[in-house]
Amino acid sequence: LVTKPVVASSLYDAIAGLMGVARKQRVSQRLRGPQVDSLIGAHILLVEDHRMNQELAVELLTRNGMHVTVANDGAEALNTLETARFDGVLMDAQMPVMDGYEATRLIRAQARFADLPVIAMTANAMTGDRERCLDAGMNDHIPKPVNVQQMLSTMARWIRPTGAAAERGAPPGDDAPGDSGDSQRWPALVAVGIDVE
Repeated sequence: LVTKPVVASSLYDAIAGLMGVARKQRVSQRLRGPQVDSLIGAHILLVEDHRMNQELAVELLTRNGMHVTVANDGAEALNTLETARFDGVLMDAQMPVMDGYEATRLIRAQARFADLPVIAMTANAMTGDRERCLDAGMNDHIPKPVNVQQMLSTMARWIRPTGAAAERGAPPGDDAPGDSGDSQRWPALVAVGIDVE
């Protein structure tokens, strides 16, 4: 039973319950491999307006050793970039106030962000949509529904932890052993558009 008003975490758990997956089991899982390990300590700016997508992405990234700051739209992302240093940006394309395309163009207009990896995460998965992302200045494109291994591989291709973030390493409490095979599959994520196969 989900009561209104709906809280993202409650809906998240309700979906997980229907799929037979406990939240404790979900968050204890962590992927392994050289590509995932290379991202440990990275400070990621997640630009996403959908609250549940934010919660799922933050949980996934932090469980795999990354530090995440959330911006709700492109304009907020630009302001956030003024206050902290990031190793990479995951940018949704369609958002209110300012979309990901415009935000990326404005990011690239500043020389100091010329080498900042910006990776699109969007439901727009056609070839033309990918080209639009690249034309806006994004480095790569991760289509939704998200395949977790593909997502992390794409991130590892562009993102390298630097400075204090790399020295800090994984967030405290993120030393749960990684699993492989079927144990990497998180049905709750699939249910809301994240493919973990």
